[in-house]
Amino acid sequence: MSILVGFQLYEGAVEERQASDVAQSADYVQSEMDARLSGHQGSAELWAQNPSLGSHGGADQRTALVSFVNTTEFSGASVIAANGTMTNIVAGLSDRQRRNLVGSDFGDREYFQRAMAGETYVSEPVEAESGNYIITISTPIRRDGEVVGTLNGAFHLSEGAFFASAASSLGPTKALTVRSRSGEVIYESGPGSGADPVVRNATLTE
Repeated sequence: MSILVGFQLYEGAVEERQASDVAQSADYVQSEMDARLSGHQGSAELWAQNPSLGSHGGADQRTALVSFVNTTEFSGASVIAANGTMTNIVAGLSDRQRRNLVGSDFGDREYFQRAMAGETYVSEPVEAESGNYIITISTPIRRDGEVVGTLNGAFHLSEGAFFASAASSLGPTKALTVRSRSGEVIYESGPGSGADPVVRNATLTE
């Protein structure tokens, strides 16, 4: 009887350590991803202060937008004027694709509306044709204190090993699953879940 009780106590201690280890890992990954997203938000906010981005449709605006994409981890970017009209986009598009977008109305997009209200907004991940997930980070462009448009940066979650780097820090015995706000699985890695896995959920700030 004492041996059985001792085994049960030991087994309980192992399970407790496993649960604590998984909880710490989840919190670490959450902290790391939040920090990276916060960094991207900060980059967008900093670049939005460039006066050229408020010069809608001008050459200076396009030059500033190209520099933003070339010097940050964003894969593409656009500027939408306060009236909802896209005035510039840099995203590896053909001239025809770009012409179809510039001048179009994007006033109904949530990311534009939230940024026009003064918020730096991180969108829900959207799956592209490539199968990669993309988020849009939008921030207000101000001139003399007035919001005159939005800077919208597209970030590819699969590029730069955004999730893979976090998953690799967990070691070979842990799996990482990332879901969007709507519950869609946008990333999975690691070993199989097993018969009775220890699970810890952590929610990103964004």
